[in-house]
Amino acid sequence: MKIREFKGYEGFRAMQTFCKLVLGLKMIPQYSSFEYLDFLSVIHEMTENDTRLVLREAILLVDLTEDECLSLCVFGSDINGVPYGKVNIKNLTIADSVNVMIEVCLKLSEIKIDALTDDQKKN
Repeated sequence: MKIREFKGYEGFRAMQTFCKLVLGLKMIPQYSSFEYLDFLSVIHEMTENDTRLVLREAILLVDLTEDECLSLCVFGSDINGVPYGKVNIKNLTIADSVNVMIEVCLKLSEIKIDALTDDQKKN
């Protein structure tokens, strides 16, 4: 599946949804001992297969709104290369929706955004 480049407000919303999924997953006992930023680092260091499993778990456990699901899915496209939107996303099965969100989140997980500035890291 081709994933569009994350740009503008749509890209920002997709990143926020991804972070919500990570934070929500961090709340379950298995991951609760991690600090949030450490947990993000763990996800960044995982193999692609392990990251897919963790993302699937997050998508299935964290309560996302329709807008949040859409904020991820709009970056994916169908087999013909047509981007998903409010109209055609309704034709996806649950499994297909989850798979689209996993692929988009996998791409988002490759983006490293430092929560601390370089000066803050020095202290």
